[in-house]
Amino acid sequence: MFVTNREKIEKLQEIIREGIGDRAKGVFALEIGVTPEHFSRLMKTGYELIPNEKTVIALAKALPNVTKEELFSLLEITPTFSVDNKRPAEICNDIYLELRDDSERILHNNRLYENILEFINILMKLSSFPNVQISNNIISNKDSSDFLRHCLIELDYVVNDVKFNFSFVVNYYDVGRAEKDNPHRVLIERLLFDKEQISRLGYKVEGVINSPYVCSFAKLASEESDNSELITTIDYGIGFRVTNEKSEKIADFIKSNQYMLQGKENELTDTFEKITYIMSEKTKIPFTFYKGADFVSIYSASLELNSMTKKIIEKYAKQLGITKYGKIHVLKEEKIEEDELFDVEE
Repeated sequence: MFVTNREKIEKLQEIIREGIGDRAKGVFALEIGVTPEHFSRLMKTGYELIPNEKTVIALAKALPNVTKEELFSLLEITPTFSVDNKRPAEICNDIYLELRDDSERILHNNRLYENILEFINILMKLSSFPNVQISNNIISNKDSSDFLRHCLIELDYVVNDVKFNFSFVVNYYDVGRAEKDNPHRVLIERLLFDKEQISRLGYKVEGVINSPYVCSFAKLASEESDNSELITTIDYGIGFRVTNEKSEKIADFIKSNQYMLQGKENELTDTFEKITYIMSEKTKIPFTFYKGADFVSIYSASLELNSMTKKIIEKYAKQLGITKYGKIHVLKEEKIEEDELFDVEE
């Protein structure tokens, strides 16, 4: 049976009215990461625009009478977020990108909160990850000139039997003193994710990854013993990321340079092996690649970013149909076995 967008929104409005309780509409709007004006339009009779995936996730977490899956089904939204077949280092990056983008979205709508925890709770309502615990260590340092304070936040995620610990700092200003008729408020300035930025404020944080964000992870204990562990390294280089291996541009690039691959058909079987070999031979600069779950990074770790190297990278990015290039970081994950050591016989 075909259901119109208007009918879907009418059902959603009914669910919201039942679940919002005594919360003011303006407060509820900020709670789900939208402006009061946006929420007012959503609740108008005749409204037909389906909310985006992030708003649906936030609605499900804010309403006690509906689940995320029920809302996705009602609005006929296919979730795009997935951590299937992703390595822990890639999930760390997903967590960082989500926190960065969601915090910018929330702060665009509102920067004034009752306290830091209220802001973090709203941030977590937009999270696509189901199992997140907040552990916040509030260590405030008052600046004598502008009263800027900061708070270290630690979040624990559990994804695919791996526990992730993510650390960042919230910079904020105290706005007024807590009084009976004038409750305490904080004005959020920005979030800091990089270890170097966080360390300058006096916090000690350490992750498997420390830049551009701080994240550590470890596999949850299981009954089966495993003498190996995952380690993550970060490569920095000049290059670009490819998301579509089968694009016409890539096929044309390899075809037009096929003469360089003669005699290496058995050696170079992977598309990206061919691309990096051609680029290395043509420029006499060593290029390499690394395959992640969402994209492939093609880069040279031996280059510095300057006007000459930018022209080289831009040339090949254009030929391969890539729209962005520059200095990139590459998370590389490997599984290493525990050392097996023996005593020296006397």
